[in-house]
Amino acid sequence: MGWPATSTLAAGGQAAQLILDGLSYVHDVDTSGDGRTVVVSGRMQSGYGLWAVDVETGRVTQLSTGLYPALTLAPDGKTVAVFTPRTDSDDVIRFIDLPT
Repeated sequence: MGWPATSTLAAGGQAAQLILDGLSYVHDVDTSGDGRTVVVSGRMQSGYGLWAVDVETGRVTQLSTGLYPALTLAPDGKTVAVFTPRTDSDDVIRFIDLPT
């Protein structure tokens, strides 16, 4: 499930450009250490959320819904930490596992 992504590969096979159809209002982006996964927070057709993109296949997987203005991917590429602002209570940092 997910929208297609298009990546342009540079010398050495590393993605130099990644295009996600329907993505707008990007808040934050991070890449796994091996360069195979990009995690992005922003808005797609279904609303605001968090998506993982497999750079090799272009597969986009929605990880969560909601507004995440900041994120960081763990060095092993298995978990993403996201910042969730709250107006009625303390802000929250969540940890979300990426699909394997």
